[in-house]
Amino acid sequence: MSKNYIKYEQIIENLNIKKGDSLLLIADLTNILIDCKNNNEKFDGNKFIDSIIKKIGLKGTLLLPTFNFDFCKGKDFDYINTVPKTGALPKIGLSRKDFKRTKHPIHSFAVWGSGKEELCNLDNLSSFGNDSPFSYLHKKNVKNLTIGLDYKLGFTMVHYCEEKVGVNYRLLKEFKGFYIDKNKKRELKTYKMYVRKDVQLNTMTGIKPELDEILKSKNEYIKYKINNNIIFSLNLKIIADILIDNIKAKSDMVYLADVKNYLRQMNKK
Repeated sequence: MSKNYIKYEQIIENLNIKKGDSLLLIADLTNILIDCKNNNEKFDGNKFIDSIIKKIGLKGTLLLPTFNFDFCKGKDFDYINTVPKTGALPKIGLSRKDFKRTKHPIHSFAVWGSGKEELCNLDNLSSFGNDSPFSYLHKKNVKNLTIGLDYKLGFTMVHYCEEKVGVNYRLLKEFKGFYIDKNKKRELKTYKMYVRKDVQLNTMTGIKPELDEILKSKNEYIKYKINNNIIFSLNLKIIADILIDNIKAKSDMVYLADVKNYLRQMNKK
């Protein structure tokens, strides 16, 4: 084991996370798994989640994104059995009895902690509406804990900002399909998502590096390098407020980016 290696269960101890914090965890585990292999550690996703829970305590809240877009393609959403397309940790979260899933069939979250019941009682029709978990993330000063990638790359919250202001390249689209609830009741339902108007364009919402500089000027840009991982711990309310103000001002900080070029730019960091 390398002399300066920090074990994966101790990573959270080296971050500005404290008791009572609410966290949204976005993680690409690739480098953690490589680090573990190179240092004779066997990664256990449950133990990693437990290390976060131990740190934030019973008054904290942990959210894992359990997004799945099959409902948009006409497939049934099964509250219990529909598998997230957002990585290993969200799948583990859904398998645990101490986590509970929010209701939206496209953008749901596995939630642990003090905010669990409030979040899971939300019945929002729009993914990013004012009654959605994304609005909760904005209002409750939740921290965006991003591991293994640039925070701007996995920042779904930007669509909440786009919908809140209203941008000219997106529209609120309805999706209808069968919803199987926790009691196995199957019912035809309609939900909404703020989508790009031209779905043929090979584009995605991009966020310019200028946001980093604004956060630095506010002493809110917190970035770590632990082993071979970059880790960000940032306040979602502060970021959302900045993005909303910039969209209102018709700034180009939030923009339609070419997918390949944007991913290449983000992965260079």
